[in-house]
Amino acid sequence: MRPRLCLAGVLWSLTVNAIDTGCNKFTLANLEFDLCPLFLNNNLTISFREDTPPTLTSFRYAFGLDAPLKRDFQLPPDEQCPEGTRICLIVTNTRPKHPSEPARIFQVVPIASDAELTPKAKLLPKVHADDSHEPLQVTFHGGLYNHQPQKASFQFHCDHDVNEPTFPKFSWQFNGTHSFTWRSKHACPRALPPGAPAPPPDEPDIDPPAMPPNDPDAGVGDSEPATGPPRLSTPFAKPGVAILGVALFFFALRLLFRWNRLLSRARSRSSSKGFRPSPLNLVQWAREERLEEYEIDAGEETPLTPNSSAPFTEYGSAK
Repeated sequence: MRPRLCLAGVLWSLTVNAIDTGCNKFTLANLEFDLCPLFLNNNLTISFREDTPPTLTSFRYAFGLDAPLKRDFQLPPDEQCPEGTRICLIVTNTRPKHPSEPARIFQVVPIASDAELTPKAKLLPKVHADDSHEPLQVTFHGGLYNHQPQKASFQFHCDHDVNEPTFPKFSWQFNGTHSFTWRSKHACPRALPPGAPAPPPDEPDIDPPAMPPNDPDAGVGDSEPATGPPRLSTPFAKPGVAILGVALFFFALRLLFRWNRLLSRARSRSSSKGFRPSPLNLVQWAREERLEEYEIDAGEETPLTPNSSAPFTEYGSAK
């Protein structure tokens, strides 16, 4: 659910430059919030870099939460966010092995603007069960980049012990949503006094911020016991088990071909010499056969069952 930022039913919107004369508070779930001290800094930036061999990519977020960002008239219009932008991302790229080359502007992303800022707020589930307050999420809209809507989502965490001023920290970016966390004393709510006007009813959250995809390896095996082998519903419940079964089948079939050939050779020798070979003879013939180097010829037809017509002497007797 997503109530609008308001006090006594009046929409609290940063699209109006009302912060200069006084910032309105807003209520949410019978709690009163006042984030105005955090929004009065119009020179707030976040910068970080990422190794993207053979290049180095730099990200710079600029925030104008109390007023639109100022334009730099010395830069071309396409190298900065358009007029009225409140939150802008500039991505630059350099080649460390070519220090003489200037940085190249890779992306210019307007994330939130006065045109459709429409700030929305809602309470999120507690991060830890023993936390005193739920995080407060505030989302700003209005940006458009490469035909995809952009938005900035701030997760405010109440922290009575942090030293002010505090600043947001980048969390993640996915599918047009840029997420930040912000710990501050000013994110701590105040309970409304008894008899205070109730906030307007919650509205359906028709535009929730996008969430990053889950790690496919996260939580694997959580349902399995801590000790002991994994439980499979069928012998081939996993692809690895199926491949192992097929490999064992062909290995057994190959051994069958080899021993059938060895048996045929033993019968042939016993028939020609007129006696039953001893176990030592069988071992010697097996070594001569060199089973480890034997390769099955797909075109050679070797019977899988002994030939009953082949002569064979009685075991344990010599004739």
